[in-house]
Amino acid sequence: MPDNRVTGLTVKYGREHEDGAVQCMNGGSADINHGQKGEYVFIHADRDPHGRGITDVRLLITDKDYGSGDLAKGAGGKYQVI
Repeated sequence: MPDNRVTGLTVKYGREHEDGAVQCMNGGSADINHGQKGEYVFIHADRDPHGRGITDVRLLITDKDYGSGDLAKGAGGKYQVI
């Protein structure tokens, strides 16, 4: 099996299901904002067989807008950034 390391995560926004998004393990929606009033939000895994794989993922919940990557975009409340 070829090595297909996850080297980063990218947050993308849309109005409908996003092809290539990381899928929910239990078969649920890949939309991070599912059931909320915000935009559709999807996480995509960046892969590179020669890159250095990520070893840590953190979630930052903050009042500060970092300009992109908000997992709760349009839902109101605090910004949630990975």
